[in-house]
Amino acid sequence: AYVGDQEFYEQTARYIEASPSAVSNLRDYGSGFPAYLARHQPADPEVGELASMDWNLHIAFDAPDAASITPAALGELSETDWAVAGFRFQPGFSMATFSWNVAEIWHAIDRGEVPPPAARLAEPTPHVFWRQGQRSHFRSLSPAENRVLSSLYQGISFAESCEQLNAEFPDLAEQSGPWLYRWVIDGMLSAITLPDVE
Repeated sequence: AYVGDQEFYEQTARYIEASPSAVSNLRDYGSGFPAYLARHQPADPEVGELASMDWNLHIAFDAPDAASITPAALGELSETDWAVAGFRFQPGFSMATFSWNVAEIWHAIDRGEVPPPAARLAEPTPHVFWRQGQRSHFRSLSPAENRVLSSLYQGISFAESCEQLNAEFPDLAEQSGPWLYRWVIDGMLSAITLPDVE
């Protein structure tokens, strides 16, 4: 939709020639396409980022089903649990950082509007991708929210992630609770993890 049918055909033909399939599952064959576009279209860097956005949404949509935790599950944690609790994310969860206004371009195309000209963002902006029900979602993250969410995704406990937030963004330390509630409501988290007790 963004580059036009002919340009898309030519780029995919070149990708197929340069990257013969090594797997029998066609679903996964496009995983290297965003990086290919980034390498081969340096004059249009937003194209590779749009492809990355599309691929992350694809992964979210096609991921296996998993249960989501509820706010009630958080309420069942003891004070001792909160000191060590971490979280497991939905199988289709992913994160990506974009330097161009690809979210604005994406939303315009999704609404059937003429997309705005490509523009470099003042600062690279992290985004999160996930599926809730049968629909893939994405949104941008502030640097502080990204810090906490990235830490949790790496397996760091919620308490330690909050300590990191307080050290780097002391004015936003109280936001970790509302963020966690939103992640739960949005269906990003599939389980609470607690370390095994010897």
